[in-house]
Amino acid sequence: MFYIKGQLINIFTQPEQTNRRTGELMPEAHYVQILGKIPRQSGNSEYQTVRLKVEHLTEYKPLLGKEITVPVQFMARENRTFPYIPKGSKPELVSNVKAAA
Repeated sequence: MFYIKGQLINIFTQPEQTNRRTGELMPEAHYVQILGKIPRQSGNSEYQTVRLKVEHLTEYKPLLGKEITVPVQFMARENRTFPYIPKGSKPELVSNVKAAA
């Protein structure tokens, strides 16, 4: 299992909409945005955001602005790879206590 760790910076609901290509009605969907720090080979770091669809926002609202971790899996479609949170998975608050080396 893979995990994403970062600051939960946004939660939002995308309203119901019609798919332009297929004409299919898409139900409303809930999303979170997580800001993560990615180390580079040069020793520098880069920040990137990841948008993930979630089942319910209620588990995420109390964690807004805090560092969290969530399990992710990946799906490939149309030559692209998409991360997603497996159904039933819950976010966890990252403890500020660091383990001894």
